[in-house]
Amino acid sequence: MKDSLEQIQQGDKVILSSRHGYSIKVVDRVTSTQIIIGDTKYRKNGSEITANSWASTSIHAPLAKHVMSDQTWLDCYEQQQQKIKDEKEGLISKINTFDLTKVSNQKLNQILEVLKG
Repeated sequence: MKDSLEQIQQGDKVILSSRHGYSIKVVDRVTSTQIIIGDTKYRKNGSEITANSWASTSIHAPLAKHVMSDQTWLDCYEQQQQKIKDEKEGLISKINTFDLTKVSNQKLNQILEVLKG
């Protein structure tokens, strides 16, 4: 298994993520800039090359260096994604408890700039 999409080769398995869930796919072809699965092309960062961003999918490299079943692989990935989601919800909850009326305008402007990204 590969740890990054940069190392993926033809025949390797990747995790396909869509708004419908996750599945395991086998890579059909790899170029210097793209990973191709069936008729779908992906950038080496995992994002689908498409004009329809609403229905786009993404791919991810395997998470473990050891061999495991496809279902175990998917379960691990889903658990990792749930952990990230839970952590984000916890951070948002903590931020929502602050009384921003006590923060200076200068600090509020700094917070706003960070939030704008």
